[in-house]
Amino acid sequence: MTRATGLVAFTLACSPPVADTKPVEPPDPTMHATVLTASAPRQELVLPAFSTAPTTLALTITAIENPAGLAFSVSASATWRGGDGAIAEADLGNITPFPADRPGMFLVSLPEPGRAILGHTEGRLTVILSLQAIAERPLVEPLKVTLAAPRWR
Repeated sequence: MTRATGLVAFTLACSPPVADTKPVEPPDPTMHATVLTASAPRQELVLPAFSTAPTTLALTITAIENPAGLAFSVSASATWRGGDGAIAEADLGNITPFPADRPGMFLVSLPEPGRAILGHTEGRLTVILSLQAIAERPLVEPLKVTLAAPRWR
């Protein structure tokens, strides 16, 4: 092996891998991060109609500020309001990070009543995310849980 060939082989071996060139879908501009706190523990997000009702909800907690180490859950529920004034609600499930300061992604298998509500194609569809205390101790500041936009599958 010549010195030039060896140098080329060394350079190729030490080069970082070429980045994947697949196109990336842009994020939905209407969906933003959700921040839940002890003083504002509930957020309602308007959803677009689904072409088919999802069966799974992926909730990703991106950051947790919880210096007191309080145990908490994040619950999700769905509400549909029809044009005729009809209202339907269903619990979708809840997630509980453990330890109480560790972010992560959590998958929730949606119950049939929740899938039925998410299957409506007309009217106003919302998901409600709520911060809830687990123990008898109430939620206290400073407690801040940041979630990425919900993902549906």
